[in-house]
Amino acid sequence: MPERGIVSSTAMLVAHAQAGHLEDAKRIFDAMPAVNVVASNAMLYAYAEAGNLRIARRMFDEMDERDLVSWNAMLSAYAQAGDLHEASRLLDRMKEWNTVSLTVLVAAHGRAGNLGESKRIFDQIQDHNVVSRNAMLGAFAQAGHVSEAQSLFDSMLERNLEWNLVSWNTMLDGYARLGFLDYALELFSRMKFRDLVTWNTMITANAQNGYLGKAKSLFYQAQSRDIVSWTAIVSAHAQHGEITQASRFYLSMPERDLAAWNAMLAAFAQNGHSRTACELFPEMKMVERPDDVSFLLILHAAGHLGEVSRGLSWLASMSSDYGLTPRKLHYSCMVDLLARSGYLSDAQALIDSMPYVEDAMEWTCLLAACKGHKDVHFGALAAKRVLSLKPSNPGAYVMLANVYRKS
Repeated sequence: MPERGIVSSTAMLVAHAQAGHLEDAKRIFDAMPAVNVVASNAMLYAYAEAGNLRIARRMFDEMDERDLVSWNAMLSAYAQAGDLHEASRLLDRMKEWNTVSLTVLVAAHGRAGNLGESKRIFDQIQDHNVVSRNAMLGAFAQAGHVSEAQSLFDSMLERNLEWNLVSWNTMLDGYARLGFLDYALELFSRMKFRDLVTWNTMITANAQNGYLGKAKSLFYQAQSRDIVSWTAIVSAHAQHGEITQASRFYLSMPERDLAAWNAMLAAFAQNGHSRTACELFPEMKMVERPDDVSFLLILHAAGHLGEVSRGLSWLASMSSDYGLTPRKLHYSCMVDLLARSGYLSDAQALIDSMPYVEDAMEWTCLLAACKGHKDVHFGALAAKRVLSLKPSNPGAYVMLANVYRKS
């Protein structure tokens, strides 16, 4: 292939890789009779972005030529996947590294909550830039160290260091997530430029903290909205018990993702509309693959309706149909459903057989149900288990006395 053809093919490959078009990138890559390091790096990036870490590593190991971009791409792939052990091992093998290499690890350790490691690596960077400072800013905010984040942010402004909208949004998100809405609002008012991330941060923060009016005001002020904006306002109305309004916004959404479906499922399940939640769930499964949150919400709804067979079916479906491992909360919901529906022996059997260490919560659910069903035998058994797990719980004696009184 002439040099011009290689250059144009490489340019097209890079474009497809950066756009996330893995199949198109692979088709161009496979058709190239001669591959240069730029093309290999682009393909490596495409595999990593698609989450194909194993294929990316195999390609990296088989590359005839690697440059610093190759090493940084593989390093970033491990960091994004949360495999910090392998990322650190790869860094140790690198003959040279730059600000990008270390910044990747600063950000990764920050996301993992390893603030000390983020600071240690950050201090090793000799040539800081806005990206490295933003990574450290995010690590401070993630760990809840707002004062240190603010100090770094202020130093970037006061000393005329390079900063960008990401810096402002990172600081804003730190305040918002920790509930410091007054500080977030003050920072928001100082921002000369705002993007969709800015608006979504403020809408979500006010929605999650119960400020429905402010969340709606920001929603309507935003110059553009996306699925995050719409989902936040649906959840805000649901938290206030305004199911009709939540449903209206939900139905007006131009598109929906799993988070949006879960938000509406939660709105129905947690506000006394359990039957509607159960009707929505099959509709949801036709367009979205439910996650463990979806199943937790629908088991909660089934519990309020006493839908034992559907609850058991949904619990089994998690692993058999979707490859999800039920968490302890899923089992607790099912125990509560069985017990309240009068299936006391089945509830006990599920507690004894679940792949988690039992605690007082499950047995307390069973004990509470025994009062309504006037079952002294299971009541005494449940009370004994509660007290063996939590001896200082006087409520178990009171609940057992109520069982005897009702029987």
